[in-house]
Amino acid sequence: MTLAELSYQEIVSPAHLALIANMSGCFRRTFPQRCTNMCFHKKYRTLDGTCNNLQSPSWGSSNSALQRLLPPEYENGFNSPKGKGLYEILCKDFTP
Repeated sequence: MTLAELSYQEIVSPAHLALIANMSGCFRRTFPQRCTNMCFHKKYRTLDGTCNNLQSPSWGSSNSALQRLLPPEYENGFNSPKGKGLYEILCKDFTP
């Protein structure tokens, strides 16, 4: 089994997930979404993303887990986004 085939539930214990949630302040949404105001939800989107998809109200909402389609690729192999950094983009015109 490769690292890409593992999910975070297989790597991190429930106790550690609870500790991370407590330390970060990001808790899993446990209350049901109420999308009863159809006049509002058909016309506007909510700030937290709930009820933006009326068939699946929690899809894309804040503090909800998303499944990756592809394994992550970072510039440094851990947490830096791929591509040129801001310094290289801004300073390329100023170099001789």
